[in-house]
Order: sequence, then structure tokens, then C-alpha cells
Amino acid sequence: MKVLVAGANGKIGKILVDLLQKSDRHIPRAMVRKEEQAQFFRQKGVDAVISDLEGTVDELAEAAKGCDAIALCLPLVPAGTQARTKRYLSIWTVR
Repeated sequence: MKVLVAGANGKIGKILVDLLQKSDRHIPRAMVRKEEQAQFFRQKGVDAVISDLEGTVDELAEAAKGCDAIALCLPLVPAGTQARTKRYLSIWTVR
């Protein structure tokens, strides 16, 4: 199963990408917002796309093209705020 990991550069996202990459049943695709983040994953042999959940539907569809599931690894409060951030993981199948 090919899994798009949105938020791959975060704490939970990096752990999930590593677990998926080590699995013999799953293939991760890291979704990140910056080229240097994409290069980090590509150097590890992980497919990476640059996209943003705040982008257009077409951009998100392109990022998820060919994937069987989407894992959202996101903070509960916006990044850059002073609030204590809690993180969560949600997985959605797309096929």
C-alpha cells in the first residue's frame, strides 16, 4: 500500500515514514512544504512531494496521485503559536 504522509517533516511524520519504509507491505510518500525537506527524504530513498494542505484541490490530488491511503500528521494548534502543541495522526484510505 502506498501511503501519502502529510506532515512528514514533523515528529510523528518522520517516525511514520521510517516505519512505513521498513515495512515490506507499505511504501511512504512524504508530503512536505519545502525543497530542503523533500531532499532530506529523497536522500533516504523516500519519494517526496512538495505540497500544502492549504493548497488547491488539484495540487492535493496531484500529491496523492497513485496513493492508497493518506496519513495526516498534524498539530492540533497552528504552528508558530505559543500554545502547547499536541499532535495527532489520522489515516484515510482513498481506494
